[in-house]
Amino acid sequence: MKLQSIMPRVRAALFAILFAAFAGAGTQAFGQATTTTTNEDIPFTGSAFNPCNGDQVTFSGTMHVVNTMTTDANGGTHLKTHSNYQDVTGTGTPSGVTYQVRTVSNEVVNDNDGPQSTATIISTMKLIAHGPTLNYFLRTVLHTTVNANGQTTSEVQEIGFECRGNN
Repeated sequence: MKLQSIMPRVRAALFAILFAAFAGAGTQAFGQATTTTTNEDIPFTGSAFNPCNGDQVTFSGTMHVVNTMTTDANGGTHLKTHSNYQDVTGTGTPSGVTYQVRTVSNEVVNDNDGPQSTATIISTMKLIAHGPTLNYFLRTVLHTTVNANGQTTSEVQEIGFECRGNN
């Protein structure tokens, strides 16, 4: 399945934010928990392949991102990120069909100030076509657990999609 989405770029940007947040968190004194929340609207463009009808969908709009980072009393860092598209529309090539593009992504990263950590990303993307063209629904689940010895003990990667609608 060919999929060209901005999700890898978004994930990379979110991990870069996470890395920067962790780097800054190391300078805080331990003893009390601190929480910081950011709330942003980011204009963007992207594209995704609709395998249901062969369209390459080019879209633009706004991505809403909320990050909540907590540094606990023991120096552990916990990040929750929620992102979703708002007013994102696109056009399919070669069909010319107009699409509404809806995406929701939730990420949770827990780093306990040592090698032990967990990271989970659950994301859905929906290419909703106007008219009789089939809609494309994609769901991705990624999870990694690293134990106190720094060894990856659990890794889950699930990707599923379906075509819905009348064709």
